[in-house]
Amino acid sequence: MKHALLVSLLLGSLSFGTTTWAADPFYEGLLQDGSVAMRAGLYESAAENLRLACFGLLDEPELLVVGLVRLAQTQAALEDDGGYAATVRRIVEVERLTQGYSTSTRLPELERKAFEDLLAEQTLAEELENTPAFAGVVARLRAAVAAAGAAADTESVDEDDEERSAADEDERAATTSDDARPSIDGDIEDLRTRLGAASDVDELTGVFTEARRLADANPDVPEAQLLAAESAYRIARWKEVVTYGKRGDLLDTDRPVLLFYYAIALFETGETEEAASVLERALPGLPDTEYVQRTRDRILGN
Repeated sequence: MKHALLVSLLLGSLSFGTTTWAADPFYEGLLQDGSVAMRAGLYESAAENLRLACFGLLDEPELLVVGLVRLAQTQAALEDDGGYAATVRRIVEVERLTQGYSTSTRLPELERKAFEDLLAEQTLAEELENTPAFAGVVARLRAAVAAAGAAADTESVDEDDEERSAADEDERAATTSDDARPSIDGDIEDLRTRLGAASDVDELTGVFTEARRLADANPDVPEAQLLAAESAYRIARWKEVVTYGKRGDLLDTDRPVLLFYYAIALFETGETEEAASVLERALPGLPDTEYVQRTRDRILGN
């Protein structure tokens, strides 16, 4: 009896209008049992209880998120990659529909951090994009990809590196039309690096603010405009994505990822027909991930 009362006090209830609906004690019990089993390392039992608990907590977003997070952690421990990926998609969907993950007061902060560390290790950025609550995780994933690419580039350096660098420098000097451009290129590269390394929404917003300022000060530099568009996409500033994409003549380029971002922004701002046209252009150059597939179905209605 005391145990049931404690669970009730801890988990509380959700209010809808003048009626208060408490979570079903049976499913609360399954959530509790699954959580205990998970912490004890009894992952098979934990997964079964948590899966059933989540089924019964669909109308309780905050509790549902707790169950889903613990289920994902359990599935990762079991090396159930398919189950883990499906659970992460459910968490993202719950967040997009109800903000249940970002606003949950039932998920301890240490557990939230551990889960986001897990996401950063085992999840593709495409699965989490367009969900501000996971912007920090997406930034970490992209930074890891960039770091891996940099490491690969370092390993490929050979004895001719200095000669190639000198040749590249000569070529840049020959094609630079004025003295200000090298400084602009350096600013763009610095901001692009910071965009890849940003770990939370505040940092992403800071990069966007500076990228926008640089783009506005250099309207004739397409790369500055496209960087502003990309950084705007990362914080779901759809109108700015469209504005700077147009200024950077994005439609005249062959850059599938940026075109993909641009199509989403067009769709979100109500330009559905143009969004479909741009997306169709981008798709042949994109990997056929589940996120790309879902976006295609959403915009093209396939």
